[in-house]
Formats: sequence, structure tokens, C-alpha cells
Amino acid sequence: MNITMFNKMTLSDLKIYLLNSVALVVSFSEIEAVLKIILLLGSIVYTAQRIYANYQENIGDKKKWIILHTKNLILQTCLEVVR
Repeated sequence: MNITMFNKMTLSDLKIYLLNSVALVVSFSEIEAVLKIILLLGSIVYTAQRIYANYQENIGDKKKWIILHTKNLILQTCLEVVR
């Protein structure tokens, strides 16, 4: 075996080999199914949080619109009474 080949390996090469080895082990084990389930649950929770946040934001916008619309109606009524 040629020793100069190992001398040319850098730390990034070793990281890549390690990462590929871990990916290979995970793909041949049952961990992959568990990771898929965890990812699915995480995406469901994230989606639910975004839906709730958007719902709360829309309710706040509707309340602001109702207040503004009511003020405009009151002002218009007052102006008509004055005329």
C-alpha cells in the first residue's frame, strides 16, 4: 500500500468519508423509517403552527377593519346630521 496516498488526505476528505459511511449505515437500518416518521410529525406540527399564526393575524386584521369601518360610519352619520 502506498503511504503517500494517506499523507495527501485532508481533514475534509475524512469528514466526507465519515459522512458517507454514516449515511450508508442509516440507509441499511431501521432508523430510516423512524427518521421519516419524525420528519412527518415535525412538518405536521410546523404546518399547524403556521395555520394558527395566520388565523390569529387575520382575526386581528378583521378587528382593526371593523373598528375603522365603524368609526367611518359614525363620522358619516355625524356629517349628515350636521348638514
